[in-house]
Amino acid sequence: MHDATGQSVEQRLERLERTNRRWKAGVALAAGALGAALILGAANPNGPKVAEELRAKRVVVVDEHNTPRAVLGPSSYGAPSLRLYDEHEKELVTLEVLPGSVPSMTFSDPEGKAAMWLIAWPGVTTGLAFGDADGNAIGLIVERDNMRLTFADNAGQARAALGVTADEPPSLVLADQEGTPRAELSLKEDEDPQLLFADKYGSDRARFNLQKGRPLIDLLDETGKTLWTAP
Repeated sequence: MHDATGQSVEQRLERLERTNRRWKAGVALAAGALGAALILGAANPNGPKVAEELRAKRVVVVDEHNTPRAVLGPSSYGAPSLRLYDEHEKELVTLEVLPGSVPSMTFSDPEGKAAMWLIAWPGVTTGLAFGDADGNAIGLIVERDNMRLTFADNAGQARAALGVTADEPPSLVLADQEGTPRAELSLKEDEDPQLLFADKYGSDRARFNLQKGRPLIDLLDETGKTLWTAP
C-alpha cells in the first residue's frame, strides 16, 4: 500500500514537471513571436509611428571608435553649421550660413588649410575660391552677369584681377599691398587697347593707348590734367 501510494505521488510529480516544462516552452515561443513582431513592426512603414520632429542644440555622429565624424549644430560664433571630420578629427568639410543669410561651404586639407571655398551673397555675388599650398586664395567671383578671377597675397589682399563685366570690356588690374589699383590693361569702347599707370592714391598718371590705330602717350598730374602728350 505504501509503495503504491509513493509510486502514485512520484507519477503525479513527474507529470506536473512535464507540464511545467511545456508551459515554459510555450511562454518562450510567445515571447519570441512578440519580439519578432515588434522588430518587423518598427521596420514596417505602416507600423508604429515615429517622431516627426527632433529638436536638439547639437548632434554628434561618431564612428565605431567613438571618434566624432560629423557635427550638426551652431558654430563658435553662432552660425548654423554641418562639419565633417576624418578619422583623426581633422575638419575637412564645413557647410554653414554666415551672418547676413550668406551660405558658405569650405573644403580643407588634412593640415587644416582651406583648399576651396564656395560662398554666395544673396542677390549680389557668388564666389568660388581655391587655396594654394599655403592657404592663399585664388578666387573666381561671379557678380550677377560679371565674372572676375582674383589673385590674393598672403594677407588675403587682392593683388590682381582679370575680369569681364556686363557694361565694360575685359581688363587686367594690378594692385599694391593696400589694394589700390596701380596698373590696368583693358580694351576701350572702340576695342582699342589701353594701358594705365596710377600713383599710390589710385590717380592715373600715365596712359598708353591706340586711337583709331594711332599710338598715343599721355602723362598726367595728380588731378588728371595732361602734362605731356605724344605724338
